[in-house]
Amino acid sequence: MRLADQSRRAIIRNLNNPRAIVVQSSIGYIFWTDWYRPAKIMRAWGDGSHAVSIVNTTLGWPNGLAIDWSAMRLYWVDAFFDKIEHSNLDGRNRLSLDRITQISHPFGLTIFEGYAYFTDWRLGGIVRVRKSDGGEMVIIRRGISHIMHVKSFNSNSQIGSNFCNRPTYPNGDCSHFCFPAPGSQRVCGCPYGMKLSLNQQTCVDDPSNEPPTLQCGANSFSCSNGKCVPSSYRCDGVDDCHDNSDEMSCGVNSNFYFH
Repeated sequence: MRLADQSRRAIIRNLNNPRAIVVQSSIGYIFWTDWYRPAKIMRAWGDGSHAVSIVNTTLGWPNGLAIDWSAMRLYWVDAFFDKIEHSNLDGRNRLSLDRITQISHPFGLTIFEGYAYFTDWRLGGIVRVRKSDGGEMVIIRRGISHIMHVKSFNSNSQIGSNFCNRPTYPNGDCSHFCFPAPGSQRVCGCPYGMKLSLNQQTCVDDPSNEPPTLQCGANSFSCSNGKCVPSSYRCDGVDDCHDNSDEMSCGVNSNFYFH
């Protein structure tokens, strides 16, 4: 979405159960996690193209996702296996923080200087550990029920430029959206109601390009509150939608499954 005029467009469609997203804008990558089996961590160019799965083994419920900007590594928490792992930005050289002494249902995650900070639902708090191995664990605060995300910003390391913010080529010479891409490239894009002209930089009117009415993926259930959950969560005895719409009109079912 462009903040100046609130214009928007979808860059990635048909997601099933996404949980977290981070952007490395100087390189031009988007990363996100998806619980839908098999659980995975995905990577795409800034415009959503060239999407690939970079981690898709031994993952349960990948919740929080964060970038270590100083080391250029990707970190994530797994609420099923109760652990924190990290890898290169291509998913290789995967390591685990094995010295964490207490972790149970982690949710949010951020990296700041030499430490990883994560939220933990069962502890009800925010925890700090050494980002290299999980040592030096400190519970910063407790007593916060269902705490979700935690974010940090380091002005000394989160720096850089890309083709879209160079003074010599304002907005990458794109009329509307400029998406950074790997290799010092950029891809121009248009909001709903417009399309790219032949020069691949300027947007022109296209009334046929309207916002989608279907908000959930093909293997998802549309909750009454607009949330999407996997179809397998329908009538499983758990209020996954948080408005109970996935448990309505289920009939008599004595088999309940919990996750």
